[in-house]
Amino acid sequence: NVGSQNKSGEVLIPYAFLLLYELHIKFCKNRTTYVITVYAETANQMVFLNRKLTKGNCFK
Repeated sequence: NVGSQNKSGEVLIPYAFLLLYELHIKFCKNRTTYVITVYAETANQMVFLNRKLTKGNCFK
């Protein structure tokens, strides 16, 4: 449902997802713990992305 509105009326912006994904990759490459709180501001939009990324190796 990326690009649609959620129950709170916030618009989901595909670019934001891509940007966070790129940041995630960079953090992983640097062996730096990814800051989960990044998702706090847009928790509803990021739930599925968070679940996808937390399966990555850098979260082990």
